[in-house]
Amino acid sequence: MRRGKPVLLGVFAALAAILSAPLTASAASATITSSGPLTTIEISDQLNCTVSHDGDTQSEWYHYTACGTFLAIGNSLYGPADIPAGNNDQTPWTPVSQQKTGSGTSSDPFKVVTTVSAADGAVSLTQTDTYVTGQEYYTTRAEVRNVSTGAILNAILYTAGDCYLQNSDYGFGQYDRPTGRIACQAQTADGARGTRIEGLQPISAGSSYLEDTFGNVWDAVSSKQSLPNTCRCTDSDRIDNGIALSWSITAAIGETVSRSWSTVFAPQGLSAITTSKAADASTVSAGGQDGYTITFSNPNPGSVTLTSITDTLPDGFVYRAGSTTGATTSDPTVSGQKLTWSGSFEVPAGT
Repeated sequence: MRRGKPVLLGVFAALAAILSAPLTASAASATITSSGPLTTIEISDQLNCTVSHDGDTQSEWYHYTACGTFLAIGNSLYGPADIPAGNNDQTPWTPVSQQKTGSGTSSDPFKVVTTVSAADGAVSLTQTDTYVTGQEYYTTRAEVRNVSTGAILNAILYTAGDCYLQNSDYGFGQYDRPTGRIACQAQTADGARGTRIEGLQPISAGSSYLEDTFGNVWDAVSSKQSLPNTCRCTDSDRIDNGIALSWSITAAIGETVSRSWSTVFAPQGLSAITTSKAADASTVSAGGQDGYTITFSNPNPGSVTLTSITDTLPDGFVYRAGSTTGATTSDPTVSGQKLTWSGSFEVPAGT
């Protein structure tokens, strides 16, 4: 039987729901606070996520913490100890460490680095959540490491959440094919599709997606299979919906595999600006030179202006003066291995 949900109606009902909520196995968490638009981003030491937007009075995920990172290994599913109104058939992550750094600027973004383990310590997952004040999204990188001594790791990584956008548990579905973003879309006062969304947008290639009722989303994660690439995007009636992304990953003994995504909360349905970096050559001999290209992709209908670009060189490499081309020909400022180009860099719409 499908589990029900306590309805959050106003301050008193919301308070009652909070007080009666089951406690998670671990209450530790790290919290990013900013002037907005994402005023709070909280990551628990078991990889729940809580987000507050300055356009709403309640959390963007149901019951605050119905959002998290999961990993399916064979017949086992690992994830946060408690997901409100979720199946909760997962084995809880084992917390290892958590640290928050940064001031929220583009050159020193907020970062929460959380490490957990699973499968009796044979698998380690380090998640880095990054936010710059003023952005409508934050980014997440999950690094899965096979620390076993005798087996290749075959797993499915999930990020999933039960939407509570615009103080409502109900909404519509939206899938953006160019970016792969799957999203919940808010409703207007008369019940029509609104402009606000909350979505999961893959940065790493190879993802699968799902938007459906919250129960079907948690069932899909519990199935320990790749998501079916479906969205109830054309439904005319709103639903109590959730969203998810998944990746199939393989890691040899001692290998680390990473996957990244953005969690987007946009009043106008805007997408996150994504970044990629590619080297001219995969290897270079001692004393040789290599070049690389940083690419920013803007899928939005309007241009976006960047005020700085920062990159960190691998150990042993130094920047060659006068070698920058493209968006600027100016040399960056250099601080150790960190390069920073400052200025005004326009990324036109759809480019």
